[in-house]
Amino acid sequence: MRISAALLASTLLLSTSSLHAQPISTPSTEPAQAADLAPLMPLEEVRSIVYGEDQSRSEEALEALEAYAERGDAAAMQILGDVYALGKFADQDKDRAVEYYERSIEAGGAFAAYRLAEAYRSGSLVDQDQTKAVELYRSAAKKGVEDAKVKLAEAMLFGDGIEQDADQGLAALNELAVAGNQTALNTLGNVYSMPSGPVDQDGEKAVSFFDQAAKAGNLFAKVRLAELYADGEIVPEDNNAALQNLQEAVDGGLEYARLVLATGHLSGRFGDESDPSLGLSLLTELAEGGNSQALVTLANAFYWGSGAPEDPNRAVSLLRTAAENGNVAATQRLAMLLRDAPGERIDENLAEARTLISSTSENLPPAVRTREYALLAAADARKSGEFAQVTQFLTEAPAPARPEILRAMFQTNPNAFVYVAQTKLRDRGVYNGPLNGLLTGSTIRAINTICDDVCRRGPMRQEAVQHLSDRLAE
Repeated sequence: MRISAALLASTLLLSTSSLHAQPISTPSTEPAQAADLAPLMPLEEVRSIVYGEDQSRSEEALEALEAYAERGDAAAMQILGDVYALGKFADQDKDRAVEYYERSIEAGGAFAAYRLAEAYRSGSLVDQDQTKAVELYRSAAKKGVEDAKVKLAEAMLFGDGIEQDADQGLAALNELAVAGNQTALNTLGNVYSMPSGPVDQDGEKAVSFFDQAAKAGNLFAKVRLAELYADGEIVPEDNNAALQNLQEAVDGGLEYARLVLATGHLSGRFGDESDPSLGLSLLTELAEGGNSQALVTLANAFYWGSGAPEDPNRAVSLLRTAAENGNVAATQRLAMLLRDAPGERIDENLAEARTLISSTSENLPPAVRTREYALLAAADARKSGEFAQVTQFLTEAPAPARPEILRAMFQTNPNAFVYVAQTKLRDRGVYNGPLNGLLTGSTIRAINTICDDVCRRGPMRQEAVQHLSDRLAE
């Protein structure tokens, strides 16, 4: 089976961005007359409470952190940034999180620069800005943050926020990998497993890098090995090896591995070794335990009847409850179901979809918020003015998010997709027909000027839409 792009992206993200990862020690600013200050709970103890998510001691930990921050402690300010970024011990406050990260950086904090770089890269706390992310990665890397060095090399490899230099990026990653950096090893494994990337796909190298990381104790590497063996596209299929690697990762305490195991069994990813009933049981357990990705996957299973009894209403109910509790992934999925009613299993309800996004807008990452408003505008666009508004939403979206928005737009309203294509093609001087959202002969000819043979076999086929979306977003 094909490697899941969503799982690949999750693996890349989870391997470096987890709040539970212990930050490196950050030098504290020595305040004046420190001897006269009242003693506080040791910062390492505070750190253990926060990253161990010990809710019973959250209040005293926050008080200590705020006191340390008042004294100018860079590490404490970085931890407070984490607290307000994810809302574990206090209500999520994105502005406050950014403020604490910036204060920590000013006080000499290196890891805060990495955290803020991740926020700019993903658009989780601020508007997505790859160039700003690179600046912050560079700053953190100069101060010795290993994960920042990996991200900077990755940015060079793909040309994200910086001029692409695949050779230099690859060399930097290899240097870090030789030194035993597990994140670099995983990144190289992912790069060599990509069907189309900055380097030629090479299953043997991908397995080698993941294997090195796995032997060093990296559980995410075991998950990626399992996926490669289960999919059997760039290495020989071996479902027993896939299940063994996943089970080892599960036994090591990695919840993400349990999710991959559950979805694999449910979808039949492990061939004859798949057990859909076990997959449904594991997925239900994870969803009930608060795993947002598991809940969305479970809702999908009920909506489509894939590995579970078909029950669209139950799917919507699960998502609605999770969305009310602040689950961003569930909010997005519910909005999509209400907006598009895929497979006509439920009634389309644009009014509820708009209310849902509007009521949760402040809790959505900026990039997600822009995406949802663009797709809602596209859903019932029928006139030129309405199509133009959709195009404006797309223009305001962060550049890295535009291809995915366009692909989703095609599913929501193909005419809106065509209108955007006509507008972009006109801007490039290759289309001079009317902007009407209709796939006319002149529109197809213009599409063919920027799209290769993939589009010439039919510009509205799924593969062509994916390719065209990338080209239109450039």
